[in-house]
Amino acid sequence: MALAADSGGSVWSLNFTHTLGVRGCSTRCLFSGARGEVKNQRWQEACDLALDGYKSAGDRPKRLLQAKERIIMLFKEYIAASARTPDYCLGAIIKCLITIGELELLWTQLWERLQNKELFLHHITAYIESDDIHHVNPVISQALVEYWLKISPSQLEEIILKMDWTCLDLNQWSEIGCLLNFIAQQISQSCLPADTQLLEKVLNYLSKESIENESARLHSERENAWHELLVNNCLDAITNDEDN
Repeated sequence: MALAADSGGSVWSLNFTHTLGVRGCSTRCLFSGARGEVKNQRWQEACDLALDGYKSAGDRPKRLLQAKERIIMLFKEYIAASARTPDYCLGAIIKCLITIGELELLWTQLWERLQNKELFLHHITAYIESDDIHHVNPVISQALVEYWLKISPSQLEEIILKMDWTCLDLNQWSEIGCLLNFIAQQISQSCLPADTQLLEKVLNYLSKESIENESARLHSERENAWHELLVNNCLDAITNDEDN
């Protein structure tokens, strides 16, 4: 079984048979480019078939490359055909690109055109929580923080622990004191790496004498976070770097 796209933008499923020495091929249109219709079930089926082809390629580089190129072609057809309905089969398209490691296409070609960005964020969150991805575009990172801070700060904390901190906009977080306090606590408990650059950014926040509109509770948490870093010798990394 294979996928093909014609010059009119249609996507076809090709099923090859070989019975009693006679070869045959049956075709089925999954998407009609001529009508410009996006059928949710057909896009789902097209994505499933494309992923099956990619997974069945195994460790054969040539077939793997062909299957990957087929998925990228399908994605481009999807982008062109779903301009008026960009949220159809979003989950299936995201799964395809994450599976083949083409995350940049998610950030640069899919995100901006979406009408329902919250649905996109939920899909990406699920892949972060399942450890399928750890690094996202800074724009997506910022959107994730803003969204989950409103919906569920506790879930945001769990998401942070799963992500590569280098993709996080810590300048944005300077306005979210509770999260910086949380990061400091996680470093002190060795849940996050005591990276020098990360430590310095967190310490710049913790060491401020005063912060505008900071509540008494956040001020107390900031002092506690600073204390935990000290007693757990988490500042040694910065001291050692300066000595070297």
